[in-house]
Amino acid sequence: MTETAFGSTYKTKKGMFRTVGQLYKESLTKLMATLRNTNPNFVRCIIPNHEKRAGKLDPHLVLDQLRCNGVLEGIRICRQGFPNRIVFQEFRQRYEILTPNAIPKGFMDGKQACERMIRALELDPNLYRIGQSKIFFRAGVLAHLEEERDLKITDIIIFFQAVCRGYLARKAFAKKQQQLSALKVLQRNCAAYLKLRHWQWWRVFTKVKPLLQVTRQEEELQAKDEELVKVKEKQLKVEAELEEMERKHQQLLEEKNILAEQLQAETELFAEAEEMRARLAAKKQELEEILHDLESRVEEEEERNQVLQNEKKKLQGHIQDLEEQLDEEEGARQKLQLEKVTAEAKIKKMEEEILLLEDQNSKFLKATHEENEGWARTAGPLARPLAQGAGKGVGIVFMARQALAALGPPGVEKKLMEDRIAECTSQLAEEEEKAKNLAKLKNKQEMMITDLEG
Repeated sequence: MTETAFGSTYKTKKGMFRTVGQLYKESLTKLMATLRNTNPNFVRCIIPNHEKRAGKLDPHLVLDQLRCNGVLEGIRICRQGFPNRIVFQEFRQRYEILTPNAIPKGFMDGKQACERMIRALELDPNLYRIGQSKIFFRAGVLAHLEEERDLKITDIIIFFQAVCRGYLARKAFAKKQQQLSALKVLQRNCAAYLKLRHWQWWRVFTKVKPLLQVTRQEEELQAKDEELVKVKEKQLKVEAELEEMERKHQQLLEEKNILAEQLQAETELFAEAEEMRARLAAKKQELEEILHDLESRVEEEEERNQVLQNEKKKLQGHIQDLEEQLDEEEGARQKLQLEKVTAEAKIKKMEEEILLLEDQNSKFLKATHEENEGWARTAGPLARPLAQGAGKGVGIVFMARQALAALGPPGVEKKLMEDRIAECTSQLAEEEEKAKNLAKLKNKQEMMITDLEG
């Protein structure tokens, strides 16, 4: 008593702390269990009139309610489609009575049998469709077939009742005829007996007739002997058959024992096979789970591979662009290298020309200085400063002119060439640096592509 009370108290406490989700889940589970265990039918409540009077029906009101409830629309949709469906075997079993001679004897596929029945029923092709395992009908076709089936069954039952009643009537009539003939025989015998019972010869016949059986005893004994011989022969035959049956029984017992042993062995093999089947089923379930996991992993890897392929294509395109850019830079670098070599050759040639002009200039200055000193010695002391100044100025002017004539244009070209060479050298250094960076980037991209392909 205490345990029951404690259990009920505990259950009540447990129910008190259930959440709204648990209550909703419990009610939903009960509703689904009820729906699975029953065949639900939807009932539409229709108000016949607003006056609440019995027997009065407002057609417009009922029609509006049916239209608003969607009943008319549902009926229209059902009539446009094929709402009634039935499997081939059930259709053949139920409506074969309407087409008794359409299906030949023997086995026939359910679909072919249904097609023969439909052709025999002469239904409109728009009223039915034949599927893979079922036959579909429009609304009202099955009801029409049910009515025809009920009429056919009614006719058959009426015919069966008529046959039964005719048979019983004929039996009663024959019995009456037999009774009538027997009654006539009894009447005739009674009339004959009444006529012969006082006749003396009849009395003598009735007294002598039992004595006539004594003369027939030998015949009866001979018949009994013949019957006894036949019975003995039959007995011998039956004994032989019995021995044969015993032998067959013994043989069947041996075969039964052998079959029992085989059955025991087959039972053991079946048990082992069943156990193996259970193990294989468990293994199959496990392998299916593994296969499902592997399929999911394969899908993930395929997606990842697709992404990597896309990245690979992008990187290959980028590498191709980099290679093209590297080829362009390599061409520019080679072009600059050629320009550098050409400029260095020009510079070397100009340096040689400059050295040659400097040598000629030094010789010319030396000769001019000697001429000025001789002129100064001949002109005297007064003309020495002027001579010195004029000679110096003339020498400077001449030297400048000679320097300008000799070194002017080549010096400018040398400076321009040196600037050009410096610029080309800096560009060459920058291009070499870019080429190194592009080579490093190319090696890095090739390593990434190799890792992706591996």
